[in-house]
Amino acid sequence: METLRTMLQTDQVPSQLSVTRLVQALGRHGDIQGIEEAQTLMNGMGVPLNLSRMVFVNNLALAHINNGDLEGAVERLEAVYTQASDEPAPSMSFVFRKVLEMNNEAALDKLSAMAERLANHFASYRAASDLFLQLLEMDRVEDAKFMLARCNAVAEQKDFLVSYMSRLAQKPGQAGKIKTLVNLIPDFTDKETLYAYLLKCYNVDKDLEQAKALYLQMQQEGVEVNQLSLKRLAEMYRNAGETPPFTEPPESYKFYADKLKERTRAPARSPAEE
Repeated sequence: METLRTMLQTDQVPSQLSVTRLVQALGRHGDIQGIEEAQTLMNGMGVPLNLSRMVFVNNLALAHINNGDLEGAVERLEAVYTQASDEPAPSMSFVFRKVLEMNNEAALDKLSAMAERLANHFASYRAASDLFLQLLEMDRVEDAKFMLARCNAVAEQKDFLVSYMSRLAQKPGQAGKIKTLVNLIPDFTDKETLYAYLLKCYNVDKDLEQAKALYLQMQQEGVEVNQLSLKRLAEMYRNAGETPPFTEPPESYKFYADKLKERTRAPARSPAEE
């Protein structure tokens, strides 16, 4: 904090990352006054860092939690989601993740009740969706299933679910989490997008056998295999020294990615944008 004050007094501009890390450290130490001072200093800067206000809100909530003030944390967060705004609801995944990592079940219970209240009484589903997906991330599948039973509208939040699958498909070994999501929400309507991400997971994992089985399943279910997915699958066949049982789309990956992006125009990222 002293370094930040000195920088600003000498007209130096801190990096966005350094301020974020400072605020997170203050949150871990339960330093509410420090976070509020940092926010005031940032708001008074002539050069905006474009920090999300949730950096401060989320870490203020964590500071309350680390001080044992669970009610204070709920009040901070609930105020964000109950105020009228035309902006999309911000994420509090960071808070849920930290609470789960700390195994703070008392805080989790309070925040879960808040998320359910927001969903069921205010039709605000972001907090419940964030919690559901963080539970999946931590392999707490039964808890995620229970959350879904209490807030079944989470299953209809397609943008959040597709964005989650998009993140999973970036890293190896994540296909199982998408399968778990499918098992929890068997009525997910956009099977083409879901299977496209699952196929991308198999591509990242270089798992041709699973990709073959999924391709067959898509044909049996009458789900369209987009050209980008076909090109990925064809590449997997070639790398294994096998001939694809279909004609490989002739254009580049970028061509089909742009084409799919143009077609979807969805708020959440499409498989094309990865």
